[in-house]
Amino acid sequence: MSGSEMAAGAMALSSLSVVTNADRLRRYTPSVIAADGTVSVTETVVEIGSDDQLEETMSAHTTVTDPVCGMSVKPAHSAASAEHEGSTYYFCSHGCHAAFTADPSKHLPSGEHTHAH
Repeated sequence: MSGSEMAAGAMALSSLSVVTNADRLRRYTPSVIAADGTVSVTETVVEIGSDDQLEETMSAHTTVTDPVCGMSVKPAHSAASAEHEGSTYYFCSHGCHAAFTADPSKHLPSGEHTHAH
């Protein structure tokens, strides 16, 4: 079989695939969702992911302030983190983390929120 015959065969299979998919789409009828957003209990509902994954995704886009140096830090990419009085603080470097853990009150002005929950 020559190269041009193989190419012709590949093109024919590709065209067949396009026609088959077009026929499937013609028969497809999407489900109607009620105006109030409710879903029937007899319908299958598929949930993908978890709250933990949502939190990870959100933290990847959230920016917080390093309480020691004031630098903006994405929690997902921070060098370190520390828990203090029920809050999590994120740091740009291990040096800032060490300074914070040595004396947290020195780096937390009263009334100012520089952490992420």
